[in-house]
Amino acid sequence: MRVKAIIASVLFCAVFALAPAQVSAEWFADLFAGGSITQTGNVDVSIMGASASGDQDYKTSALVGGRAGYWWSFFGVNLDVSYFRPEFDPDSSTTTTVIGTTPVALSENTDFKTIAVGVNAMLRGQFLKDTVVPEGRLQPYIFAGPTAFISTLNIKGSISVGTTTSSFDESSTSTKLGVTAGAGATYMFLRNFGAFAEYRFTHFKPEFGIQGLQIEPTVNTHHLLAGVSFRF
Repeated sequence: MRVKAIIASVLFCAVFALAPAQVSAEWFADLFAGGSITQTGNVDVSIMGASASGDQDYKTSALVGGRAGYWWSFFGVNLDVSYFRPEFDPDSSTTTTVIGTTPVALSENTDFKTIAVGVNAMLRGQFLKDTVVPEGRLQPYIFAGPTAFISTLNIKGSISVGTTTSSFDESSTSTKLGVTAGAGATYMFLRNFGAFAEYRFTHFKPEFGIQGLQIEPTVNTHHLLAGVSFRF
């Protein structure tokens, strides 16, 4: 029994020592670009104790970004940074009225932009393995994680009362925690280079304060993107 125990211990140590060599661990860096479609969402507006809410449409936006991370075989983590502009649709308006006999006009334009910085956990499949790409040429993957959304809303325009016109230009920046989740597939042409296509969904709700006006839009966005991947 003692001999068997010694042999078992030796085999266990050997397996443990050799295990890291069997794990396909690697650093990676990705660059990507694509489009972002923000779905119609609720916007809460309040000022001086009065509040209202309603639906808001958004324009389609371009998306650019990059990420870096590390794979331990099928599990990985990454730091992801991206930029997009979920602009209100419409993003400009003009309102006119008459007070007494004096014409009054209000014109305004909005600019909404967001930087997303997230940390994600990832899982991947490893298919079509060969001697050139032992980790697998085809690598479908999924990921999810918390994301900090740093958003800026700028409102500028003019107010005309009779023949007098004054301009305004105000901005507010909000940093809120949201979530990102997605799936994609990478094809490795070489051991250290590949290309990928991906879908991701992001959710966050910023809070903007401009001249006593609180604006809180719910931003749910679908992103379609493609990029290149480098492995090290």
